[in-house]
Amino acid sequence: MGLDLFFWLVLCLPLNFTLLASTFYQVLILSDLEADFINPYMKQTHLIDVTEVFRLLSAEKKFRIAKILLIT
Repeated sequence: MGLDLFFWLVLCLPLNFTLLASTFYQVLILSDLEADFINPYMKQTHLIDVTEVFRLLSAEKKFRIAKILLIT
């Protein structure tokens, strides 16, 4: 009976706390990733005027072609 209590206190209890802390840490990291995914919209770059699209179209096309040529 004494060894069972010793086994529980020395091995199982710290292991349970470790698993609980690991689970909490993973949930915290996942919520942080979600916040990082949402936060770029705070700059409101997703709001753009139609005329800006046509103004930036040629520059964006040249940038993408240069990027493709650089990769290949």
